[in-house]
Amino acid sequence: MDVPLTVLGQRLRALTARRVGLAAYLWGEAGIGKSYTSRALLRGTPYRSLTLPARLSLPELVRTLPRPARLRDWTRAALDSLEAGQTMTVTTADLLAALLDQLSPFVLCLEDLHEADAARIQLTAQLAAAVARTRGAALLISSRLPPPEAWPEDALVLSLERLSPQASAVMLIAEAGAELPAGALAWIFERARGNPLFTLEYFRLLARQGHLWNDGERWRWREPAAGLLPLTVEAIIEHTLNQALEGPALANTFMAQALLPLGTAQALQAEVADLSVQTFSVAQQALEQRGVLLGGNFAHPLYREVGLRLLDPAQQQRLAGRALNALQTRDPQGAAAFIDLAGLAGPPALELLRRAADDAGKQQQPAQQARWLERALGHASGTERHPLAFQAARTLVEHDLKAAGALAEAAVRERPDDPETVILLAEIQARQLRLTEAEQGLDRLSTGPHTALTITAKRIELRSFARQYGAAVALWEQWRSALDTQASAALHGQVAFCLILLDREDEAFELATAGLDRFECTPEERAKFLGLQAMYYSRRGLPSRAVTIFEQVAEEYERIGSPRRTAAAYANLAIALEQVGQYRQQAAAWEQSVSWREQAADPYQTGISRMALASVRTKLGQYQEAEDLLLDFQGLLRADDPATTLTYFSILCELYAAWRTPLSGLLLRRHAVQAVTQAREHGHRGYLADALGQLIPVEVEGGHLAQADALSLELLTLTGVQANPESQVTALRARATVLAALQRSDEADEALEQGEHLAAQHDLRDEFHLTGLDRARLSHDVARAREHLHWFRQQGLRTAIDQTLNFFPELAEQAGTDSGRTGPDGLLPVSEWPHLGVLGELRFRSAGGPAVQAVPVRGRQRCALLAALLEARLRGQGEASRLDLVDILYSQADEVHGLAALKELVHQTRTALGPGVIQTTEGGYMLGEVQSDAEIFLKTGETRLWRGPYLAGGVLEPDMLIQDTLYQSLHACAQAMLATDPAEAARVGRLLCGASPYDWAALALTLRALRAAGNHRSLGRFYAAARQGFEEVGEALPADWAAFLEGHAPA
Repeated sequence: MDVPLTVLGQRLRALTARRVGLAAYLWGEAGIGKSYTSRALLRGTPYRSLTLPARLSLPELVRTLPRPARLRDWTRAALDSLEAGQTMTVTTADLLAALLDQLSPFVLCLEDLHEADAARIQLTAQLAAAVARTRGAALLISSRLPPPEAWPEDALVLSLERLSPQASAVMLIAEAGAELPAGALAWIFERARGNPLFTLEYFRLLARQGHLWNDGERWRWREPAAGLLPLTVEAIIEHTLNQALEGPALANTFMAQALLPLGTAQALQAEVADLSVQTFSVAQQALEQRGVLLGGNFAHPLYREVGLRLLDPAQQQRLAGRALNALQTRDPQGAAAFIDLAGLAGPPALELLRRAADDAGKQQQPAQQARWLERALGHASGTERHPLAFQAARTLVEHDLKAAGALAEAAVRERPDDPETVILLAEIQARQLRLTEAEQGLDRLSTGPHTALTITAKRIELRSFARQYGAAVALWEQWRSALDTQASAALHGQVAFCLILLDREDEAFELATAGLDRFECTPEERAKFLGLQAMYYSRRGLPSRAVTIFEQVAEEYERIGSPRRTAAAYANLAIALEQVGQYRQQAAAWEQSVSWREQAADPYQTGISRMALASVRTKLGQYQEAEDLLLDFQGLLRADDPATTLTYFSILCELYAAWRTPLSGLLLRRHAVQAVTQAREHGHRGYLADALGQLIPVEVEGGHLAQADALSLELLTLTGVQANPESQVTALRARATVLAALQRSDEADEALEQGEHLAAQHDLRDEFHLTGLDRARLSHDVARAREHLHWFRQQGLRTAIDQTLNFFPELAEQAGTDSGRTGPDGLLPVSEWPHLGVLGELRFRSAGGPAVQAVPVRGRQRCALLAALLEARLRGQGEASRLDLVDILYSQADEVHGLAALKELVHQTRTALGPGVIQTTEGGYMLGEVQSDAEIFLKTGETRLWRGPYLAGGVLEPDMLIQDTLYQSLHACAQAMLATDPAEAARVGRLLCGASPYDWAALALTLRALRAAGNHRSLGRFYAAARQGFEEVGEALPADWAAFLEGHAPA
């Protein structure tokens, strides 16, 4: 009989009454916590217990068991005989049970029954049945295997389950004594899969090896290399496997299943194991009985990993050879995976790898196709090598630039005079910023059939790839008239791209538009031109149009399957989203860019996208995460890419300007000065403008007004010659900061007014509100500041919110005041608070968004927590105590683990929905700056807020008083609208009938509403269904709905 842990504990404590005995079987995989659980259970009992290994010999068991002072004579004599190994007339199980009965209340705990022989297992099952007949004795068994068939049906069974991700996190946080990085928690769970012992061992190993460390402020994390395995875990699994894999049939079955991919057909597994299907099946059943397999798969994924390590080379080669032979005709890629293990080489390996590459090509897997060709190169010779290397390199440019470069170099070594190969290598080298080598490769082609014009066009592209945009455009302008006759879409696209980055947007747009009209573009070329047009719109103050196009471009590149271009498209989309003030969406776009960069195996570009993500994290107030992203990238900065270095310093300045720590001022000035110095050295006007915009406020704050004045004038001059309105607004804000410090307030306000107008003209929403805040601060206009604070809250801009409240502390006291405006649907107030919907499926909407943006809340426990906090507020209690929440959410857990799990759940909910959603109180938690549709309904009576039953989905057992109040109010509202809006009244009536299907008043209301709406057809069907439901509970209704209504006149 399966029971929960709490029931077992209660039954053990009840033995003190000496009424009945108890047998319990505790089982689960190695490391699941059987010993910990049994000891915890025994510690909770107020009487004696004894724990022994189940494999202990019978005489030793009898000798070890205590004997009561007044032991019955026949019992003592029988035990002495049993201890001496003599034959008994009474059964051994009954004798041992009699001894335990005289010791009662007493618990005998036998551990690791799976290590005992069949006779001992049989005796233990008999003892369990006998102990149940005692008065106050208990037998507690632990094992890695399920109960044996002979285990009594009425005896208790407790299967220990693995930890959930949340429970695993709670345990690790308790072990560390502080919050741990989410990445570390996810990595450990992925490896340990919720096994408690494995989880803790991985944590300790990561800490010992420096992958998890505490810097005095918090825990930090660096992912280790693949294959890391704690010695303790490896030893446990090795011991388990060595005991389980007795005989060649079991060993071959296990190893074949470990070697082959998951989900491989049983017949193929049997073939690799060199067994018949029937024998293989029997062996699998035996491995299930020994706890190695579970449901046909490994009981734990690490069993497979450790098992493969136990294979000796000869055995591994033999099994791999069988697998390769079995798969050759069915699955060339599957067979090719075993080439190295099987020791296959030369022409046979080459032929199989070619077939694997062909198969990958047919399945639209270009990257995998290139990888097979790359491996085939190692088995090829002579003229076979060049086509393999060239094709693999050309494909991997999009997926792994470093590997593509190595393959292209190999191809050039095979055919150094082949123009296509030389050009491919040159393109890769240029993308790797090795422009000198790339152009030297082109120089070798100048004496061949390629004309100077063709070489020049390619040289322009190479300079663009190498980010030498000015040099690329200069060469293009020098040869433009000649190149125009042989221009290609690729050349047009690269030149337009360079022009954009050189702030020559009009020319770039003209070239991109002409390219779309002039050339028969491939999907990639068309997406390139559209992306260039979107960049033009973004820089020309039309970001909304840019967002729309960038979304299309990203989708097109995803469809094409180009990780590098998709990552770039998402990066451009993120930049445009920033301009329209959609920062959460911007963060999501940068995360997409990071993900696609990782797929392209480009650590440097991945770091650049992470760096940009850090900038958004800063705006959202996630300072620690932003700093981690930036510090991780610091080691990747390159001297040959000054633009990225300048961007890095710029984002660092953003971070330390917003994140006020004791050292932030010092760090801000240091990085701002570095940024200005390097921007001047490299002649980057755009980066110099950004750096000056960050340095000027620092100089003002430091009291260096003369220096700040000169820098602000320089910035105005610099941005005046640029066509970038965002930089111009930044310059005007910086100038206003200086003028205000110089007590020239009127001039400062004039500069800010000009900046505000410019930002509005170009739809620069972020700059518009920040400039407006500066103006409000200058004149201490609280009303204007409140308007801007409202927008900052809508966007979740924590930095701007904190800045506003710092300037206007009085607004902090008014933060919960509703603005009273309504959204476009006319129902939901557009408040500064987020919105929680409980009238139907639980949904959540961020601050200020329309109702259509509400999304379901993920996670049953998270829904239950929010619902419980809302009900506490509806009851007028404000807060819910921690213990009450533990009783609601973790009723099966003990208090310590329940409180820890609650703390983690609150943290996860705040992370997902916003830090202000739940507030900590002295006694527990309360719902924070969140409004609910239930509260709005009770105030307004607006029935359209109801999307379904209250707390639909059963996330929480509703408070009956609250539920009744809501439904009674809903009924009254529906009754009132029968004449004005019968269709809505009918919809509400159906909801009321669904909530209370045997409520005559709700049924009558619904029928009247349907009749008033003229919906007689639905009326008849609805009444017939309701009548059938009433009949099922013994209530007879009239056959006709009209007769029913006559008997139920409205009150």
